[in-house]
Amino acid sequence: MPRIDPVSQAKRPFWSVMIPTYESGGLLEPTLRSVLAQDPGPDQMQIEVVDDCSSADPPEPVVDRLARDRVDVYRQPVNVGISANFTTCIRRSVGEWVHILHGDDLVRETFYEHARSVIDANEDVGAVIFGCDVIDHAGAIVESSEPLRAEAGILDEALVRALFSYNAIRTPAVIVRRSVYEEIGGFAPTLSYTADWDMWKRILATAPTWFEPEVLALYRTHEAADSANASASGRSAREDLVSIKLARNYLDAERSADYTRAAYAEKRREAWRLARANGDRDGLAKRSVYIRHVVRCLAGEATERARGLGRRANLGVTTRLRSVDAAEP
Repeated sequence: MPRIDPVSQAKRPFWSVMIPTYESGGLLEPTLRSVLAQDPGPDQMQIEVVDDCSSADPPEPVVDRLARDRVDVYRQPVNVGISANFTTCIRRSVGEWVHILHGDDLVRETFYEHARSVIDANEDVGAVIFGCDVIDHAGAIVESSEPLRAEAGILDEALVRALFSYNAIRTPAVIVRRSVYEEIGGFAPTLSYTADWDMWKRILATAPTWFEPEVLALYRTHEAADSANASASGRSAREDLVSIKLARNYLDAERSADYTRAAYAEKRREAWRLARANGDRDGLAKRSVYIRHVVRCLAGEATERARGLGRRANLGVTTRLRSVDAAEP
């Protein structure tokens, strides 16, 4: 994974609010306003827009109009893609805690104040996840997601297992201690549309993660969004399998086969639902994509089931050999 070097400067802000953009200048203004309304000042919060070489809709005019002297802009010299731009956000951050906020998403008015109170009360946590609703282009709520748990607290093993099977976490709802990124690295360069899911799995496998059910983040979905286009074309489904394979390396041997098999099973069921939903004549091409995805997931499940059985068999042999050794005079 891309290396994240520690920050060398002695005096650091508590927050780094890093805002990745690409041709999203038209939606950047409400994003910036939602952050600036909570701005504790440059000593406490770095605010920077990291633009992936936009041409048609650059962020500079919006930043200049709203907060020229407060918000920095970094422009990639060439378009590097979603994952690399997110990693640049982390590398350019200097705060103790990093919040990656898409250039079209929003935070509600008490987001940073509430997050700071959670962190101060739980010094060992490496990440905090808030509840998150989905909004449309106009800002109206179109989906209220079920909370990961009803009460605030550290995510337990059952929830970690579930989150290794499907991505129920929205990027604007997550804040991460920068030292965690320094330990696990940046976003996977082989992924684009599921790079966030892969990152959450690495964090969950590394650091205690706190969940706050209060909805203080808003994730925007619209026809131009990369995630929407990837889902419609089946690209994100193909990346799901890459992410599942990568995640095998994030877990200890005891959990790896079980969690990976469960992830394949969840994605198989999801692909089958999509195949059935695209079953009319106009949707046959999409349907074939998802049916092939079902087959790949079935193969993955079989491999992980065999892996798990083989590990249990090896453990049984080892246990018997130890018993024999112990019984010998």
